[in-house]
Amino acid sequence: MNKKQVYLVILLTLSLLLLTAGAYYVYQFFSGNLPTPQSLRLGPVEIRLYSVCILLGVLLSYAFGFWRAKIYNFSPSMVDDLLLLGVPLGLISTRLAYVLLNLPYYLSDPIKIFYIWEGGLTLHGGIVVAVLILYFYTRAKKISPWRVGDAFAPTLFIAEGIGRWGNFFNQELIGYPTTGFLRMFVAPAFRPWGYQTYTFFHPVFLYQSVANFLLLGLVLYLEHKKKFKEGEVLLSYFFLHSLSRILVEFMRIEPRIFIGLSLAQLISLAIILITTVIFVLRRRQQPLPLVEGVKLETVTTVEIDKTVEPTNTDEVTET
Repeated sequence: MNKKQVYLVILLTLSLLLLTAGAYYVYQFFSGNLPTPQSLRLGPVEIRLYSVCILLGVLLSYAFGFWRAKIYNFSPSMVDDLLLLGVPLGLISTRLAYVLLNLPYYLSDPIKIFYIWEGGLTLHGGIVVAVLILYFYTRAKKISPWRVGDAFAPTLFIAEGIGRWGNFFNQELIGYPTTGFLRMFVAPAFRPWGYQTYTFFHPVFLYQSVANFLLLGLVLYLEHKKKFKEGEVLLSYFFLHSLSRILVEFMRIEPRIFIGLSLAQLISLAIILITTVIFVLRRRQQPLPLVEGVKLETVTTVEIDKTVEPTNTDEVTET
């Protein structure tokens, strides 16, 4: 083996060992054999694992963004621009949305609004800001927002898929009690009100994390097979993410406010409807298909071969 192959084998071996160790400890945490840590202490410095997961999700999606930029022939500087705009504005918007949904609690202790490391980010707030950033950024750069959205929307799957593990370390985003195989031990201090006597709950955060990576694979596969037209990778992100959110939310302990759906499900349903309408309208406006490399066009004129002899009018019979 050459040096490059040796390095690759070493990297794969270390990755496998890390995954194995991680799976072992996650099993121990899920089963309650080990207490789920919320932070790591390095001397006098305490590092919240929730923040580590959010940061790791941002960094990996950032790295993935460079690959996406290369595919779409965008400058790497665009990835930097979107990161510098998206991360601070995304954190502010997701936190603000969560605070508004739990306003009485934060009004009683306003300083906790800034305790982001304790958890409490609402993704739908980030989606609104992401759309605004996409619109104003592409308008300033005079480029297609649909193409930019297609390029970078899949990075959001990675950011959320990894960031959701922060909910695990904070013992939040859990579902109803369960005795099934896939269950998570929740310490008494973090059990939902009314369910304090239960021990194991659905790991909703895990369902959402896995769903994000599965949907990422699906979108990339369909994109590779050229099933999408311009703008449809972006639309597929909104549609598929919202659909998975609706399904997973049925296992989450949340108040049902209308027709048996939670607020998050209703917002996701609205996104699905809007996305579907936009998809249909854009499909109707797409150019006519290609036939053997030639674009079909509407015939506006008819060329008459002047070499054809005129019709003999004497042979025409009126009826």
